[in-house]
Amino acid sequence: MPAVTAAAKVGKTCLVVAVIAVALCACGPGGVSGEEDGGVPSSASSSSASAPASASATAPASDSSSASASAPMSPSDLPTIAKPTAPPSLPTDLVPSGVLAGRVTALTEACTEVKTDDGAVWSLVGDAQVELEVGDTVTARVVELETDAEECGTGTPARLVSIRVVGQ
Repeated sequence: MPAVTAAAKVGKTCLVVAVIAVALCACGPGGVSGEEDGGVPSSASSSSASAPASASATAPASDSSSASASAPMSPSDLPTIAKPTAPPSLPTDLVPSGVLAGRVTALTEACTEVKTDDGAVWSLVGDAQVELEVGDTVTARVVELETDAEECGTGTPARLVSIRVVGQ
């Protein structure tokens, strides 16, 4: 008797899976379909009546994938960004004038040499007023060096207004 009970449970489970699969197939990927004829499309009602439970349990998977491939998910196309026709007229990363960022490459009493990330070397005349070491990453405010001032180093000359070690 226990074998009959197990077979009956398996049969009921297959039937429940088949009913759920048919209901999902009737709704389709876009929601409830066939509302004019009571909510059941003609293809779903005819296939569920003639197909065995095991066949209809596997059929909705192939039906829903083919239906989603042919029907768009959205009624309209998504907006796209147009390709630029020319480079931007202004730099996209605005850097304030008179500000440098880089690493200290050389130090003397009145001269600090800074190399920026783009490879430019600046020789900054003036007292740093903070303790610096070669290799420190710094940001510096600079102004144009006066014509009568003495240059230091081999880089682009400028007068040091202020300097700050990054991270301190």
